Amino acid sequence: SPTLLNSTNGGDAVSFVVPPSDSSGTLCTLTRVDNPITNTHIPIARSYDVKDWQRNPGKYVSYTTIECGAVSSGDGDDEYLCQLSLPALTGENAGYYITRYYSEPLPSRTLAARFLDRTTWGPTYEEIIEFESRIETNGTRAY
Repeated sequence: SPTLLNSTNGGDAVSFVVPPSDSSGTLCTLTRVDNPITNTHIPIARSYDVKDWQRNPGKYVSYTTIECGAVSSGDGDDEYLCQLSLPALTGENAGYYITRYYSEPLPSRTLAARFLDRTTWGPTYEEIIEFESRIETNGTRAY
């Protein structure tokens, strides 16, 4: 579920220091909720697969800056963090939120169906089951 970073209105800008996504297969999104009634999330930035935060394209992020780098903790261990500077919230904004999504391995049947759907005119159920067993036996070499 989304984590609220800031819901304070006013001022010139807000700034957050956050790490990039923490593992491969993880997606982190930064959004602004403009209307608390409809709960509409406007994408601002994202980080995925342990990559730096990136601004999303669009008019909502024209005043957003992102700087990433190692920060010394004083005990010899550096921590890699990103500073996100964002426009201040206005009266109609509900807040900035970070949401983390974790991927789970897809079942063999789903992988088989996706592959056959993309490479044929559409697989039959029997073809999916047969290809699923090849994936379970050979992994992705079955492709």
